[in-house]
Amino acid sequence: MIVAPFIGLVAIAVILGFFILWILALVKMSRGQPLLAYEPRRQVPWGLVDLGLMILVLCLSIVVSSYLLKGQFGAASGPGIEKEPFTLQQNMLAILADGAMKVATMLIVTPIIMLRTGCTWRDMGIVPKEAGRDICIGLAAFCMLAPIVFAIQGLLTQLEPYKHPLIEMMTNTPDLQLFALLCVSAAILAPLSEEWAFRVLLQGWLEKLVTYTGNSLHILFGGLAPSHPNVFENGGLPAPADGITFLPPVPERPAEIQWIDPANPYASPASAFEPLAPLVFLDDLPPPAWKQWLPICFSSIIFALMHISHGLAWIPLTFLALGLGYIYQRTHRILPSIVVHFCLNALSMAAFWVQMFEAPQLQQMQGK
Repeated sequence: MIVAPFIGLVAIAVILGFFILWILALVKMSRGQPLLAYEPRRQVPWGLVDLGLMILVLCLSIVVSSYLLKGQFGAASGPGIEKEPFTLQQNMLAILADGAMKVATMLIVTPIIMLRTGCTWRDMGIVPKEAGRDICIGLAAFCMLAPIVFAIQGLLTQLEPYKHPLIEMMTNTPDLQLFALLCVSAAILAPLSEEWAFRVLLQGWLEKLVTYTGNSLHILFGGLAPSHPNVFENGGLPAPADGITFLPPVPERPAEIQWIDPANPYASPASAFEPLAPLVFLDDLPPPAWKQWLPICFSSIIFALMHISHGLAWIPLTFLALGLGYIYQRTHRILPSIVVHFCLNALSMAAFWVQMFEAPQLQQMQGK
């Protein structure tokens, strides 16, 4: 009985964090301050065709996986044919295939988008130097969101039992190796793939859709034009005239142009052009409130509806996705939302472990 006491301690810490953090949040909001500061970023360079590419690769992965596994699962189906529960081996193969499809989609689509549009890891929401801060943001957001999500889910289970294919697999074929695969799928692969797809690619593109002022073809096919030509990282240089490219070009620095200090005309002349970082045009101010929340709401609804087969779980997942979308909209980094998603799913799997393995042992001990 190791996991049950651990869950109790985590629950106490999360509830304490919930009240403390929401009190601090209400104080900030009462002063007119946002929960999270808006961090400058440029709009994402990919377009609608890249979202289509993601869906196409995922569908092809499903087709290939189904073809490869046909011999393992059989093809007997139809009216009057009762579908038997999968065996342990079949369940493990199904989980491995699902994980392989998610990983393959990310590994294929991400490099294609980066090469095609010239986007950077920062555009993909990956900023290693901010990892420590992002983990703290994620843990704080988890404490603020988890009690709400679990409370709504608990109330809804009174109306309709919670359904999840992974839980059904484990219930039909309880096994430690299967549970380990479930944990990897639910706590690692699901947060990575879903936050990459729904927050980074989908919500990032939706934000571009409602705020972009450049060529409308960039929304469909990708590319960027500076939305705020006077705001960029290297400070004060004019924007390139009519320069609409996937990445703003680095200005040329002629070596022959020299600068003489008027205060000391006898000093050695120096180059007027020091090496500068590439131009990066930034959105330094948040858009109007409706343009902030429209992409968050739309991507959250799609995220929730993708879980429609899990009973009423799509309702609390909508609230979860709204929180994750807000975090991403403020930071444009993927790690905070991954941390929230990971913690939520890991805690759910820990509770499921207690239900499947520790609770029956306790009942046996009490029966003796």
